[in-house]
Amino acid sequence: MSQSRRAKGKALSSAPDKQSSPSQNTPRQLNQPTVTGILAIAVSMAVAIIAWQMFRAPDPQLLGEQVSLPIEKSPIVATLNERLECYKYLPDEVARADATHSEFSNVLFQDYVRPESCGKCHAEQFRQWQQHPHARMNAAANDQTVVGSFQGDRLSLQGGVISMFTRDKERFVRLQRGDLDRTFCVSRTIGSRIFQFYVGKLVAGAPLPDQSVDQSALPDQEVVLPVGYWITRKKWVPAYDVFDFIDHDQPTSGFDLYDRFKPVRYYERCSLCHTTLPEADRLLLDTYPPAGNRSPLQVSLWPLLEQSLPRLVANGNTHPALNEQELLPLLDEMRRQISAERTVSLGISCEACHFGGREHAQANGKAPPRFVPCSPHLVEASRVANQLGRTPSNINHVCGRCHSAVRDLHPSGESHKNSAEFRDAIAGSCYSQLKCTDCHEPHTATGTKWGKTAEQDDNSCLRCHEKLSSPGARAAHTHHSAGSRGDRCMNCHMPHTTEGLEDVVRTHRISSPTDTANVLTGSANACNLCHLDKSTAWTLSRLNDWYGRTFSKDDVKGIAPDNLAGREYLSSPIATVRFSGLAAAKRQQAKWLLPEIIKELDAPKLVHRQFAHDAVEALLQRDLERDFGYRFWMTPTERREVLPAVGAAAQQGTVAPPDKTLD
Repeated sequence: MSQSRRAKGKALSSAPDKQSSPSQNTPRQLNQPTVTGILAIAVSMAVAIIAWQMFRAPDPQLLGEQVSLPIEKSPIVATLNERLECYKYLPDEVARADATHSEFSNVLFQDYVRPESCGKCHAEQFRQWQQHPHARMNAAANDQTVVGSFQGDRLSLQGGVISMFTRDKERFVRLQRGDLDRTFCVSRTIGSRIFQFYVGKLVAGAPLPDQSVDQSALPDQEVVLPVGYWITRKKWVPAYDVFDFIDHDQPTSGFDLYDRFKPVRYYERCSLCHTTLPEADRLLLDTYPPAGNRSPLQVSLWPLLEQSLPRLVANGNTHPALNEQELLPLLDEMRRQISAERTVSLGISCEACHFGGREHAQANGKAPPRFVPCSPHLVEASRVANQLGRTPSNINHVCGRCHSAVRDLHPSGESHKNSAEFRDAIAGSCYSQLKCTDCHEPHTATGTKWGKTAEQDDNSCLRCHEKLSSPGARAAHTHHSAGSRGDRCMNCHMPHTTEGLEDVVRTHRISSPTDTANVLTGSANACNLCHLDKSTAWTLSRLNDWYGRTFSKDDVKGIAPDNLAGREYLSSPIATVRFSGLAAAKRQQAKWLLPEIIKELDAPKLVHRQFAHDAVEALLQRDLERDFGYRFWMTPTERREVLPAVGAAAQQGTVAPPDKTLD
């Protein structure tokens, strides 16, 4: 960080409202980890470090003299999360197993041509992409991209104050609690549709206390900031699903937002899916276990390292042969290479899905893009020559690279939270020929709500299930009147059980209401998510009458015949079930469930309080912050002071369950 930026930081840290002590204003000289410590880590993680950087474009300061290495067969050096098998040199028999193996490459940094090049020939797709949230998933912070208000806005959080302000056309986030004072300059944005979060650099105040990383690099590192702007509500809120000490009342990490703040560096965690990186980098940096049954990619490690970082393989050894003086700067350089300058583009651009387009562009489009990662040093044994294009498997795998997050599961087996759509889809029915793009047009901008009508959603299913196309056939199948909620395909086969950003959205696990996993595990089942005022026993009876689905006495043991599903869900010991019940009660305006919903305003997890807050406001038609002083990010002590008044208002708004159920 330059001296001018440091000087500016001193003035900025006291700009909004409070003078800070000189010792807090000026960043200290940060301690560098010892050589001994770094080497101990390096020895244990040598293979991972090598693989981590093996696809980087050559760094001119590291190239030095090219080294000629003997060609030899070798065993697997490392298997990374069942995605990659890394060899020193790829055995001939492994390479021959891939019928598509050639000199074609679309995964290296130099294989990418950037979205502007794509737009020269694909003008309409480029124009549509520019309006898509993918294009603004990550962007440089400026007047055109920043949505949040930086006009001296303040957010009280965990006993401190976070201020958002603007100075000299730059935006800043300042954290203060007691004598602790830090200011970050906002450098990038994350998101643009429902929430917008921010990435920034520490420019003034106390240094970050995380001892697990190289502190000397932190002032120049971009870290995720702990607040975001809720665009549809026009308010600042804590960042969720980044820091466990914000997500939970009692975090297990031992960190907090101020004195023991642990930074999350954007380019080491978030960039895999919010920024377009060369696919080879993604393959190595992605830590999620793979989804689907594709065979692992096998890579010839040493030839690629010889092209990019030859010092690592100077002696042809499995581990780098470097002395301490050489290893430390090399490790620092590796860390710094994960930065905006090393990406293909900010946001999710054309080649995030189409892979590197260099050969396609150089051939003026005559060489079609391949929808699979390809390289002379990268093979997939199960691949055949006629399966490189837009096959269902390839398209779904492209989407699945970012939509296969590992989430907490409902008792029925589907993911509780979004970004796991592909993992859920392949766990259900219909995904042998169905493509993600059959329902989701990747070039068309999406709004804050699902844009298709119920009829359009039905038609997505009826393209294959043609025998149910007529209203009469559908009514006979669904046992609900034509056009009603119960007559819609997705309400029964893809119910709303997945946590979205501000709504509970449909699961991508396509299943039947008669599945044992759906109705006998304590999950919120599709039938009772509409029929909250009926019991699970009532649902089992209907499934038997309509579809001949029988359940043994052991199956139904413990299912109380008179327990209304709405109350059962909201009193469940399983948090994901309560979450589904919250959303269903809001959708159906089930005011009779307010006594149970109110309890979730004091749940230990922040996101549950957010959705409970949303449900209570919708049912009472009251602003909880304005009328009662309740904010879902309050501490337990703060919540105890205001919840009695909210509970009293909810009691007045409570009604009896309806006499007539929904159709």
